[in-house]
Amino acid sequence: MIYPDHYVPEESVGNSDQKIDKSAGKKKGRPLQADKQKSAPPSPHATVMNKVRSLLEAGKAEEAFDLLNARGFNDPDSRNARAVCLLRMGQPDLAVRALREICLTAGGMMLKPEVPTHYATNLAAALFTAGNVTGCVAILNELAREYAPSVMQMRNVVRQWEAQLSFWQRLKWKCGLDPGRSTAGFDVPVALDPPDDDSVLA
Repeated sequence: MIYPDHYVPEESVGNSDQKIDKSAGKKKGRPLQADKQKSAPPSPHATVMNKVRSLLEAGKAEEAFDLLNARGFNDPDSRNARAVCLLRMGQPDLAVRALREICLTAGGMMLKPEVPTHYATNLAAALFTAGNVTGCVAILNELAREYAPSVMQMRNVVRQWEAQLSFWQRLKWKCGLDPGRSTAGFDVPVALDPPDDDSVLA
């Protein structure tokens, strides 16, 4: 049937209203779902790690270390964070011990294939600070991810140390011997987060 231009059948009006109501209902539901997602509280672990990060940035490594121990988290991220705290507390030997457990294979001779880059570079930093530059360089050489921020920064620290060697010290170093040069006073990069975040606590 042909209707005049100004006439709209009642059935069409009802159908269009229903379609509008359905779409309106969908639109109304979306903000509620988004609000639920936004209001979800962070996990206890994430809350602690954020607090640890803030304490480290404020120079309160001991408080951060005590917080981690009090909460008792023993996952790899928490153990890495403890090592970061130990480094900042001037305990590189203990940091090396903590990082070896999460970075090295059972024999302790090589990196685990799946070890995150920032764990490995933290181990290299701990070894360097403890005076074991040979071990530090061995870890860096084993990493295939040369352009990760923490790897590049740690290599730069080693180059700065090498630049201060005397002729005889450099000769010993090239021969694979301990040159007897202290690593004290060098600020090593220590990362709490993966290199994609470029989050490095200098």
